[in-house]
Amino acid sequence: MTISVAGFKALFTEFTAYSDDMIQSILDCVLLNVDPDVFGGCYERAVYLLLAHNVIMQGRGAAVGAITSESVGSLSRSYGSSPTSGSSLSLTGYGVQYLSLVKLYCSGGSIIC
Repeated sequence: MTISVAGFKALFTEFTAYSDDMIQSILDCVLLNVDPDVFGGCYERAVYLLLAHNVIMQGRGAAVGAITSESVGSLSRSYGSSPTSGSSLSLTGYGVQYLSLVKLYCSGGSIIC
């Protein structure tokens, strides 16, 4: 198992337009925060889910909260309130999937990846 930007983009093709350098810088941070001993066989999936979440959040800049509306012409975007849990993970589908893995692995549950 080799975790890489190329591997990430192969699995998550929606991120192919993002620069490799930007993704690599976020990946470097993610690797420091995801423990392979915790996730076992789902380690690569956990890393890539957290990476996808962080790439999306990076694109939002300083905006916090879920996007509640968005227009394309004359670009307009509105954000809802920030999550009460103190975590932004609930703001993207990737973050929610990562949280599900955390709950399973940190609570002694089991899953087949």
